[in-house]
Amino acid sequence: MEENKDLRKKKLEKIYSVGIHKHKGNKHIKSDTYGEITWKGVNQIISCLDLEETKDLVFLDIGSGHGKMVMHMALQTPIKKSIGVELNKNRHKEAVKLKSKVGSFGDCEVQLIKGDILEHEDIIKEAGIIYANIIMFDYETMGKMIKMMNPGTILFVNKSYNFKSDKPRNDIYTIKVDMSWMEDNNHYICELTEDIIDDISLEEKIAKLTQEEVLDKFLNDNENIKNNILTTVFKEIKEGRLKEEDLEKEIELLAKLAFVKVQEKKENNE
Repeated sequence: MEENKDLRKKKLEKIYSVGIHKHKGNKHIKSDTYGEITWKGVNQIISCLDLEETKDLVFLDIGSGHGKMVMHMALQTPIKKSIGVELNKNRHKEAVKLKSKVGSFGDCEVQLIKGDILEHEDIIKEAGIIYANIIMFDYETMGKMIKMMNPGTILFVNKSYNFKSDKPRNDIYTIKVDMSWMEDNNHYICELTEDIIDDISLEEKIAKLTQEEVLDKFLNDNENIKNNILTTVFKEIKEGRLKEEDLEKEIELLAKLAFVKVQEKKENNE
């Protein structure tokens, strides 16, 4: 049964009256820092959706924290199910408590799951709209998640995929979204195609090799050099000048050349 506007507003106020608590324990992220999308931010996401087309769709929040976005989407959109998957047991407990306080969600089913998203491929494939705050996710996790997603899925992420190419893309859009740690945080929205899924998977693979297997040995944490190598290698593969099986050797060669240039620059400045 659809709930009236005033009742929905009261429930949203109850959802966002809960503060942010920090918890440890997510093996896929690099620190215990916790932040979340705000009430305004979720509305900014919703404004990008054609609500008529979201009927009978399933929404998934990967790393759903206290479940606020999951419940907000259930109350404010005509989706049939809203799912949150959270690895941290304490955040999941807070989400379950909050869901109990809010009560019903009209015709929408709200499902909160404590677990590793990589063990729930069925849920990823069920979702027609996916939101993922991935800024702290490691490359391997992202690559695996993207490969599980269906073409046609509407994906929101807060990490840029540049798809290093001379050709401009017109299938990925940037929007500003309000987060707990800053206003106007860049988010990226696209309707996934097989090409986008393949390109994201490739970029994650290159970035993982670049950061974890090669550059940290030679150049520590020089982000500019890492990004330049990522750009070069991605373009070489997309243009057919490099085979994927030769990725690691090419990245190591480029890293060694960059290391030599860094050393020469240091010597010249001394």
